[in-house]
Amino acid sequence: MGCQVTGVLRDYQETSKDALYASLGADSRRTLLYLPTGGGKTETAFSMIAEAVSDGHRVLVILDQITLARQWVKRAAKFGIGDVGILRGSDTDNLDAPLIIASAQTIDARRKTVATDEWLSGFTLVIVDECHVQRKAHSTAIDAVTENNGFAIGMTATPNAKGLREIYHNLVIGARIADLVPKYLVPCEVRVPQGAHGEYKAALRDVRVRAGEYHQTDLGEAMADERLTASALKVWQEHGDNRPTLIFCVDKAHAHAVGKQFETAGVRCAVLTEETPPDERDELIEAFTRRELTALISVNVLAVGFDAPIAEVGLMLRPTKSMMVWIQQAGRLLRPSEGKDKALLLDLAGNALELCHPMDYQPPKRLLGAKDDAEESTPPQRTCPECDAVIPIAVRECPECQYRFEAQDKDRPGSGTSDVEMATLKRSTPANELSLRQAYLMFLHLCRERGQSDAGAYYRVIEFWSREHGIQLQKVPFGWKQLPTIEPVKAVIDFDRASRRAYAKKMNAEASASRARTRVDENGRTKINIRGW
Repeated sequence: MGCQVTGVLRDYQETSKDALYASLGADSRRTLLYLPTGGGKTETAFSMIAEAVSDGHRVLVILDQITLARQWVKRAAKFGIGDVGILRGSDTDNLDAPLIIASAQTIDARRKTVATDEWLSGFTLVIVDECHVQRKAHSTAIDAVTENNGFAIGMTATPNAKGLREIYHNLVIGARIADLVPKYLVPCEVRVPQGAHGEYKAALRDVRVRAGEYHQTDLGEAMADERLTASALKVWQEHGDNRPTLIFCVDKAHAHAVGKQFETAGVRCAVLTEETPPDERDELIEAFTRRELTALISVNVLAVGFDAPIAEVGLMLRPTKSMMVWIQQAGRLLRPSEGKDKALLLDLAGNALELCHPMDYQPPKRLLGAKDDAEESTPPQRTCPECDAVIPIAVRECPECQYRFEAQDKDRPGSGTSDVEMATLKRSTPANELSLRQAYLMFLHLCRERGQSDAGAYYRVIEFWSREHGIQLQKVPFGWKQLPTIEPVKAVIDFDRASRRAYAKKMNAEASASRARTRVDENGRTKINIRGW
């Protein structure tokens, strides 16, 4: 039953795995892992699965879309796991295997005819993929496994859903999008073409809102209007440069209406829906990867678990009020591939203006209960009048085209300063006289001087700004990291030193507590001091 662990994790994936072990080994047997799309949640999970199977334990993986089972079986082989069972309708096979890949729907159906709870209790670990999509089967499996002293891990790139706190007790944030750009993910430029966006915004006037989201029937009918689909084609022809493109639609009728527009214009494209047979879906995605198709038009299919790094352009034709839908779809563009140094998202729906720039997305600080209110949204965005790029309202210079906004917003808290002003800063300049951009570029200077990730500057300036101005920022403009850094003033150096000391003290305390709960086996792997795993 043993297996050889052959997969190699990235540094932040190893850190995420250690944090999961620490959480599960403490007072919680249910922990949720956040990593961005493309951050390697599956690889991180498989490293733990391989260790559990190697020690003689059984593991159950529950997928929201069982069409992803083939990907999981292939990755299992990468980690030396060849004995894999499938639990999915008529495809069910090899249920005695140490690793079972299951569909949530089949687990629910199986409860009516089989002693499922007893069967589930035989697993040491249950992993729920895309756990933000909550299903009855998730609670069924997690309850059965943890009540028998097992463990549960949920994984998602968008832990924003209400009700997750009733299922999972802890949240582990493995890395944020900004942490992984540009080494592991590519940056994404978002443009909201004003003419086309105005048409889409007008079409939303008669669309009802139900339970915090657009009424899908109303929305589908409004977005399928021929004027809007023609406008979408025009924008793509102007900005897409015939590059591999993912197009996100509302429903089947909308997708086929868009497909008709693109096909008539001679664009090689295909429509993917939940009704597309798995084999045909795989063939179309392969054709897209081989560049035989220029565009894939999707209704939900490309929003979860889809992996085609070749995609360089996204065409967002689905307005949404859901942060989860927005980030899941936008995240499909962030995977790197050869010759791809940046992605372009053409957001005709204007979601970036209502929700956030994908590069600035921050996971919640805590999981939400069923009746909890969502955390406050990110600061307001605006579009550059020259290039239509989406940027925070506090930024005075567009990072994409260097357009400078007029002086009427120069006194807005956190707005940038001129190069002359930055050049005349003195080492003794007080902290409260620095602009947000100046402070960020100083922390960025310190991070790069020490050879650390640029993400450290983000966390330092958020903490710094909160102390000096009492304002809890959600983000800073992603484009600022492309600007020249500034030699830090004494106030910033002192704050940085004190902050790093406090962080080191905290980490030492947590490490001591973690060591008390875990052990290291003869192969150097960290194990929980519970049931030998």
